Amino acid sequence: MNCEKTGNFGVVNKILLFCHGLLISALLLACDVNVGQTKQVEITEYIIGSEKLYIPNVYTKTKGTSVGKESGFIQTFFPGSTPIPGDPQELWEQGEWHKNINILFRQADPTKAQAVLKGQIDLTKSYENAGSEYELEHRTQTKDEWFRNDIWIEDEEVGSFISCAEKQYEPSNPQCTHYLFSGDYFLKITYSKKFLPDWKLIKTNALALFDSFKSREAATAYVQQFYQQHHIEGD
Repeated sequence: MNCEKTGNFGVVNKILLFCHGLLISALLLACDVNVGQTKQVEITEYIIGSEKLYIPNVYTKTKGTSVGKESGFIQTFFPGSTPIPGDPQELWEQGEWHKNINILFRQADPTKAQAVLKGQIDLTKSYENAGSEYELEHRTQTKDEWFRNDIWIEDEEVGSFISCAEKQYEPSNPQCTHYLFSGDYFLKITYSKKFLPDWKLIKTNALALFDSFKSREAATAYVQQFYQQHHIEGD
């Protein structure tokens, strides 16, 4: 009986050791996956005007995006800093592409902010005050204007405002563009008008993303959170 018990204990120990080995292997594999995701964060250094920006390739891989010596145009997903989570054509077919958010940026003189706002008001003829909406001052056009394009002003002093087109036909997806300055950069953040009520959330995320481009370490750390949370491929 003692021998049998000893033999049984030996079998149990072997099973426990085997299971322990499987657990260690699984943990190591998980670590390898995380390391692989980290290595996939590829960043390109650009010189815009007189400054260096470090932009993860995941924001410039979709068709139409580009970064040059004077300006840049990148694409993100709602709420304004998430990398595009897949193939644009597939997202379009799934009815998800309306969540894409475009960010155009270039160096500019922030003292021209009020002039930019006035120019847009004159261009769209949005002279009538329609009251407050979404914590913004709503300026609308006169009824006889053919192309409907209203303006929502966040801060007239710093020239932060949103210009939105009206739906002209079905199934059109009218767009809004948030014009604002961030330091010495002028940004235009464009998204579906469906998200106008979320303008503050989009602005916060887009500015945080753009600010992360100021250093390679910040850009890597910022985009890495999306790899860990959403397992986005960074080719």
